[in-house]
Parts: sequence; C-alpha cells; structure tokens
Amino acid sequence: MHTINEKETKCLADRSCPPQSETTCWNYLITQDELIRYYTFSESDLSLIRQRRGDANRLGIAVQLCLLRFPGQGLLPNATVSASLLQWVGQQLQLDPVCWSQYTERDETRREHLLELRAYLGMELFSQVHYRQV
Repeated sequence: MHTINEKETKCLADRSCPPQSETTCWNYLITQDELIRYYTFSESDLSLIRQRRGDANRLGIAVQLCLLRFPGQGLLPNATVSASLLQWVGQQLQLDPVCWSQYTERDETRREHLLELRAYLGMELFSQVHYRQV
C-alpha cells in the first residue's frame, strides 16, 4: 500500500500543482482516505474495466473513470497523474502501474475511452442548451 512521504505531505497541505504549459496537472496528491473515498471501484465499474484488452488499456480507462468522477474532468493529452493514484488503481486491478506510459501513447484510445465513460456515467458536455436552462 502507498504511504505518503514528506514531499507529498507538503503538497497535500496546499493542494497546488506547479504551473505547466500546455498540460493539465492531475499530479496533486491526496490522502489514503481520499483515494479510498473517491477512487474505489464498484462491481459494475470493474466489469466495464475488465472488458478492455491489455493491462495498459484497463489501467487507462480506470484512471479516466476516476478523474471523471473526481475532480470531474477527463484526462487531457500530456496530462500528468499522481503516482499515488496510479498505485491505488493498479492495486485494485492487480496491475503494475508501470504500464501507464503505454496508455498515454495513443490519443485515439484515450478519446474513445472518454466518450464511452461519459455515456457510462450519463455525462454530457455543458452546452448552450444547458446554459439557457440555468
């Protein structure tokens, strides 16, 4: 199980990411309790994840599912993801998080998974129609 080190404790305190150009930072670090609370998979989640071929695709769609649920945005190109999140997801799926780099190589797969996960979660892009309803 992942333990939080001194560097991570500092990041936990301020919840900030260093400024990065042209990337999104999902490299924030959260406590073990938050990992469990926000990123524990249900049986139906696991069923969806297991439909993927290859460890990298299973890990990738699982991480995207996590990020869509909290903080509510999918994985963008060139985004970074915290090691603690990758380790927690890998532990649940019994996968080595090292395969993460293989998933991030193909943008088309990431986009396909994002569309599938939006449908699975019943999410829609915020549009002008939604804006008028507010």
